[in-house]
Amino acid sequence: MEKNQYSKGVSLIELMTIIAIIGIFATLGTVGYRSMITGSDFNSNKTEFLQYLNDVRHKSFSEKKHHRIQITNDAGKVTIELYEPIDTSLQWRDIDFVRSCAWQYIGDLIPGCEEAFCNSNINDPLYNTEIVGHEKIIEKINIKKCNNQDCQNPSAAPVNICYLFDGTVALSQNDINNIVYVEIKSTSDSLYSISEIYKTGYVN
Repeated sequence: MEKNQYSKGVSLIELMTIIAIIGIFATLGTVGYRSMITGSDFNSNKTEFLQYLNDVRHKSFSEKKHHRIQITNDAGKVTIELYEPIDTSLQWRDIDFVRSCAWQYIGDLIPGCEEAFCNSNINDPLYNTEIVGHEKIIEKINIKKCNNQDCQNPSAAPVNICYLFDGTVALSQNDINNIVYVEIKSTSDSLYSISEIYKTGYVN
């Protein structure tokens, strides 16, 4: 007469090992998922900003009017304001004057440049600029201007980009090789990228 064979079951150590393995895979999956979602958010927000620049470039060209973008960073977002000169500001519609004055302030060589559209204090009503539409807010990124492609010391000051009515960008003499470098950085993790804005208005 044969005896029935019974399984001894799973020992406590084996059960704990299985639970530990499941926990490891669950953790890896969660980290990977969060990384994927965060990366997707960053790329989406960066694309939104770069598309906005292209839209302003097209607006300047189609309306034959200068436009100035001012970008201000907050803790978890970036605020973008779009300005244009009022119609009576004929001096600011002189493209050669605006380009030669690009980002020169009081004390520079060319008289009147401190009042040029790209240079003037936007918050001063005496300079007769007006905001176009509502401010644009993009969450989870900050945008800063850099001195070069390495962007080791990005500026904390608001970023200004001036599109002229021929679709080009007014660049300062300090912008190397006729390029503005901007750092687009995630405020929720370490993701970032450096974008190049050329004199032609093309963004890379």
